[in-house]
Amino acid sequence: MKAVILARVSTKRQEEEGLSLKEIQLPALRKYAGKKGFTVDEKDEFVFQESADRKIRKKFNEMIDYVRKNKKIAAIITYRVDRITRNFRDAVDLDNLRLEYDKQIHFVNDRLIITKESTGRDIQDWDLKVFLAKQTINRLKDDERISRKRKLDNGELPGMAPFGYKNVTLESKKKWIVPDKFNSLVVKQIFDWYVSENYSILNISNKLKKKFNINKSKSMVHFILTKKFYIGIIEHGDKEYSHNYELFINNETFQKAQDLLNKRNQRTQPFKYAGLEFAYRGLITCYKCGCRITPERKKRKLKSGKYNHHVYYHCTNYHKKHEKVKSVKESTIDEQFFNIFDNLKVPKEKLEEITRSLKESHKDKNSFFEKELNHLNGEIKRFETRTTTAYDNQLDGYITMEHFLEIKKKNEDKIHDLREQIAKLELANKEYYMTTSHLVEIGSRSADIFSRSKPLEKRALLNLVLSNVTLDDEILRYTVKFPFNLVLKYAPSSNWLSD
Repeated sequence: MKAVILARVSTKRQEEEGLSLKEIQLPALRKYAGKKGFTVDEKDEFVFQESADRKIRKKFNEMIDYVRKNKKIAAIITYRVDRITRNFRDAVDLDNLRLEYDKQIHFVNDRLIITKESTGRDIQDWDLKVFLAKQTINRLKDDERISRKRKLDNGELPGMAPFGYKNVTLESKKKWIVPDKFNSLVVKQIFDWYVSENYSILNISNKLKKKFNINKSKSMVHFILTKKFYIGIIEHGDKEYSHNYELFINNETFQKAQDLLNKRNQRTQPFKYAGLEFAYRGLITCYKCGCRITPERKKRKLKSGKYNHHVYYHCTNYHKKHEKVKSVKESTIDEQFFNIFDNLKVPKEKLEEITRSLKESHKDKNSFFEKELNHLNGEIKRFETRTTTAYDNQLDGYITMEHFLEIKKKNEDKIHDLREQIAKLELANKEYYMTTSHLVEIGSRSADIFSRSKPLEKRALLNLVLSNVTLDDEILRYTVKFPFNLVLKYAPSSNWLSD
């Protein structure tokens, strides 16, 4: 008679701790088959690692189909009941093989054989073992749920780290999550590109491939931009938990990204030229109604048969406040922006004086930055020490575990706020250097930089210098940011540094 052997472990741990496929199950099953007079070909051995609780157990189903179709197979030999099933659905399939196809099922370690003729005690024993196996699954699920909840309450992620982080094992054997040196820089670059308003999600997806050789679809880029883990929050089901891992995206940047995503999602129609580079796309709003000024590429046929291509900008008129929408040539807008930068020119004889003034300013700023940073880091260390002291008190029995967890949570919240303050301080420090260096650069050759810039570079320059840009018919209205407003203020005079 022929038989099939089924040997299974659910996890790698089972393979290492008492249910080894090669060292325990297979030798025992082969020896048993020989004693009972069964022949088992190599192709009749189903050996695999697979959970008994998955919705689809591929190898198990293959074995069932194989035995059902092969009339020469008289028996299934397995190590014990919980190796072949831990749910009632699989038990029904096995019972069907026993009753409808006259197949024997041998459980070697349980010393149990059930056949078409089995009744009474054997069937009761089979049913009981299936029930106990199912209860084992239920208990494991409960243990997993409790363990997962404990991790979440302690600010730990019970699973794989998101892109930008990696799972590691510390020297203490504790599982932890840390920023991945390369991928964290990629995530920061994604946020920087997006909040600059110079790139769409599609642009970013393409640039990731070009710059980092990383394939991230539009949906994955969008997922990264909305992942709260980057600002210290684990989203689990419909709840949120604060985590204790190192952050590299600050709240301000993340919130700006959400604001931009929400603003773009509110558009009822897809933007016709979203994938193309337009210098002022998304940068200007209508002075009269507040809607977006959108670009449109038009072509006009010449007598020669060739076409002239022009870009025009007009209000989307989403709120229907215009009876007639006026289109403005991009060249008209170009000219007005050029004049702004042309007025930012700083006389050569004043550049050294400005640079010297910035250096003096830098000394005061650097002193403040270091003092404030040391203070915030000192506060973080103080709250960390408080948590350590509370833990020692809990171990010594002076306070309860509940009281310790309450203290720990309060200290973690304080530390999270302090780290946010440090992130904002470092961002301000970074923006200071960017602003001062651009002031000197733009001040010396501003109009030339603007006229030679590509569309995306123009947008970056405009975002640096201007805010609240609106179009009133053909006239641009705007606010000049500090310190460029001072440059414009003193440009007509020789008194550059009086304020």
